[in-house]
Amino acid sequence: MKKINSIFILLLTFQPGYGQRPDVKIWDYRYGGADIDVAWYIIQTHDSGYVLSGYSESGMTGDKTEASRGLYDYWMVKTDRNGNKLWDKRFGGGGYEYLHKCIQTTDKGFLLGGHSNSNVNGDVTQPCVGYSDLWIVKTDSLGNKLWDKRYGGTQFDGLYDVILTSDGGYIFGGPSYSGAGGDKSQGNWDPTLNTTDYWVMKTDSLGNMQWEKTFGGLFTDELNAIVETSDNGFLLCGKSNSGIGGDKSDSGYGGYDFWVVKINSSGVMQWNKSFGGSSEDNPMSMVRMSDNNFLLAGYSSSGISGNKTQPSQGMADCWLVKIDPLGNIIWDRTFGGSVNEFGAYNIAIADKGYLLSYVSESGISGDKSEANLGPRQPWIMKIDTAGNKLWDKTVTTSGYEESCRALQTIDGCYAIVSPSGAGVGGYKSQLSQGVLDYWVVKLCDSTLLAGVNNLPEEENIFLYPNPVQNFLQVFLRDENGNNVSYEISDIQGRLVLSGELENNLINVERIVAGSYFAKLKLKGGEVTKMFIKAE
Repeated sequence: MKKINSIFILLLTFQPGYGQRPDVKIWDYRYGGADIDVAWYIIQTHDSGYVLSGYSESGMTGDKTEASRGLYDYWMVKTDRNGNKLWDKRFGGGGYEYLHKCIQTTDKGFLLGGHSNSNVNGDVTQPCVGYSDLWIVKTDSLGNKLWDKRYGGTQFDGLYDVILTSDGGYIFGGPSYSGAGGDKSQGNWDPTLNTTDYWVMKTDSLGNMQWEKTFGGLFTDELNAIVETSDNGFLLCGKSNSGIGGDKSDSGYGGYDFWVVKINSSGVMQWNKSFGGSSEDNPMSMVRMSDNNFLLAGYSSSGISGNKTQPSQGMADCWLVKIDPLGNIIWDRTFGGSVNEFGAYNIAIADKGYLLSYVSESGISGDKSEANLGPRQPWIMKIDTAGNKLWDKTVTTSGYEESCRALQTIDGCYAIVSPSGAGVGGYKSQLSQGVLDYWVVKLCDSTLLAGVNNLPEEENIFLYPNPVQNFLQVFLRDENGNNVSYEISDIQGRLVLSGELENNLINVERIVAGSYFAKLKLKGGEVTKMFIKAE
């Protein structure tokens, strides 16, 4: 009880300034070799550090300690909590490998997902089935490869998203041009194979395929995001310009639309819905909300038309759509400046809402409160659960930045990664190593800093993600999760949840938003950690 009281006292003094825009740079670093290194994803790891991941064509130069095996390889960079590099790893074969997602697994390792056209060579242990296949790589906590798996059809198949499922396995997918053949049991609805369909695959924890499914219409359907639903099914979201035909039950609204497909735990389609206006609408990311509804985010050049209810600010804007579990629209929101905003490259769960990552070509106008330094800049925005903007932040460099990913860190600050070739300027303090580098910057709200510096550390246990929305992963340094019980208490000390760890996960989706203490009863004693349940 003594430990809980001390943390409770700290919590009373550390009340984050929710809704405050980050106004102080804590640090920034660039990592790269002499050529092109494209940062595509960022996660915070069990030791409070970070993994930056993407793809690289650089040789053994600059910060890169292993030469590329082919044209491009997967490249991951591990840092400590202050952004200092600890190690880097590359994975690839003799062709190209493009990484789109890296997730941390319950054994403290990592799963990297993307696509590859390499045959058996280097780190690739299975031959290419078609022109390009889905390729996943499992590593331990130090980035050492444990295994790799590839899956493909007869043509091009890409992996754009991968998530850890509640049964400890994985589901991943992306766009596919392939007909039936190889690992693909169903051909595309377009018999000419000139357009893509969604292709999604479920595996166990070792990457062994359990099922795969194809969904699409007669034209282009490109899968970008996957989330698990409360009934252990899945929601698939991407863009589509198909009319009625194949698996698509409506004609859409114009150009590309958001297209959402609901499937059950076996991959059987239950319903599909389109969302869009009269022009181009492209979803990039999706998240399941704590009320079991879903938030879709992308960009739109449509005005008020179709089921888009708000006018554009510029040529392309941020467009958010909240839907219920049956695909009915609850609300939609548009945010942007006078020119173009592209994304959302990811939606991150944050303390009182969600963090959206875009790039912007707009000056101060509309919803954009800060000017660019370069022609296109990372632009992050915080919204509450009702879709109201809390703040926005332009992450300035002197360059033209193509994309960015952002997250809220466990100390209440924000980390942003972008592929950048910019020189010194804005928030960027180091010259580039090559054409493009991984660039990461940490920004904080200055009112948080005194509390952040005093946060307690318990290195033998780590809760992730924090803030959390659905499933809290428990990382234990010296033992596994077998026979570990937990008790979740609110800040008044009232017990709200208890049980035994299963797959190192605690399902917290049914407790209300707020601050909690997780007491874990281990073989060596008890450890208590604080976490935030997001709305």
